[in-house]
Amino acid sequence: MIKNLVKATILIFCALVFALGTLLIIVGIHISTNFLGVSLIAFSTGLAFIVLFSRHIVTLLKNIRKRRAWRIVINAVAIGVIAALLYIAVISIMMIIAMNTSPPDEDVTLIIHGAQVVDEEPNIILHLRLRAALEFMQANPYSVAVLSGGVGNVATISEGEAMRRFLVNNGIANDRLFVEGYSTSTLENIAFSSRIIEEQDLPRNVVITTDGFHQFRAQSFARDVGLNPSALPSTTPITSLPYYWFREIAAITTQVVLG
Repeated sequence: MIKNLVKATILIFCALVFALGTLLIIVGIHISTNFLGVSLIAFSTGLAFIVLFSRHIVTLLKNIRKRRAWRIVINAVAIGVIAALLYIAVISIMMIIAMNTSPPDEDVTLIIHGAQVVDEEPNIILHLRLRAALEFMQANPYSVAVLSGGVGNVATISEGEAMRRFLVNNGIANDRLFVEGYSTSTLENIAFSSRIIEEQDLPRNVVITTDGFHQFRAQSFARDVGLNPSALPSTTPITSLPYYWFREIAAITTQVVLG
């Protein structure tokens, strides 16, 4: 009786999670929202399958364990899963450490990383980066900023120019801002911004202004070009964080593999 009640409760929970995932996909306008919806559907479907067929699954596993070849396969898969989880944990710790690197108490140059601009307006990710940069520049009147980002597919101006307009409209003097309007990747953000820093003789202590999950990779590129980076992490919408976090781990892995 109790076992059936537990199963029914879990299945009701799965149905609610499945419905929430479906709703997110229907109303979602961002890829991260759709990713979260698909993840919820996959999770609820998998959990429901395990609950409904738990007896058959246990029997199957017992039969498999009797066969040596299958035991080897299962052990190999288990080792692979554990290794993958450990790798994700290690990279995540490194990302968390990077996002908590405090700026030095001296003149600095912010490098504000661009994100999508629709027509001439920053999207929510870029808006949150700009809010963090604005607060920092208001509190540190001798700081300057390189605004880094090119023209996207749905924009009529560069991300750098959209950032400049936002900051000027919120009281930051234009002579404190340097627009880099050509980059299309994190590597180019740092490389092109570094050129401006050198040409304009700006402080090489740079404060990377981007989402927390993005800090580790951006700071590693900054060190490669001789800059001294620290972090000014912006807030990431909670619905977007799982998608961007795991996408960033994949990007870091690709960077390591390709050198």
